[in-house]
Amino acid sequence: MYDWHDEILSLDIFKGLVKAKESLSETVGVILYNDGVGITLLFNSNSEFTIGCDIYRKVLSNSRLTDFSWYLQNLLMTLEREGITIVSVNCVEYY
Repeated sequence: MYDWHDEILSLDIFKGLVKAKESLSETVGVILYNDGVGITLLFNSNSEFTIGCDIYRKVLSNSRLTDFSWYLQNLLMTLEREGITIVSVNCVEYY
């Protein structure tokens, strides 16, 4: 169970919060929005994170399939520019 809080944080404060929670082996959950599309990010204690493409998810034209390329271009590239190292990406679709 998560204890969600609703706050707007600067990037520096957010990074510090993630590091502090990680040192306590706690998970940090964040909801981000970009161009009307949102994701849920869960930062785990082992320097891994999970992205849920679950808020007004982008899909391929005439399909139910998630447009993973949109998420890679718009969200993961932003994380990398902010100094978050992406080692691997695994995309999974559930129905």
